[in-house]
Amino acid sequence: SAAANSLHTHDWQIFIAGGGWCFSDQDCWARSRTSWLGSSNYWSKTISGRGILSDNCFVNPDFCHFNRVSIYYCDGTSFSGDVEGPVHVEGKEQPIYYRGRRNLDAVL
Repeated sequence: SAAANSLHTHDWQIFIAGGGWCFSDQDCWARSRTSWLGSSNYWSKTISGRGILSDNCFVNPDFCHFNRVSIYYCDGTSFSGDVEGPVHVEGKEQPIYYRGRRNLDAVL
């Protein structure tokens, strides 16, 4: 969300969501088929922050007026995956992609 106060237009709060690791291509493929960790198809277009991400100054007095960005987990490699092409997993028709690092770079 955009800064709620013009004094904070250059202040940013960046939330990088966790989600755990997958440890093999097979494990990552299975994870890619889940609704939360493996695909953004089921995500809401917007979110409401709570706690330290809240824009309510009574709840979050230090950062309530900051610009906020949430970066959600995507490929099971903690935003470090950067494989050029698709990864084909034995016995699976659909490939997977390790591109978390590219997503993080694009946001930052």
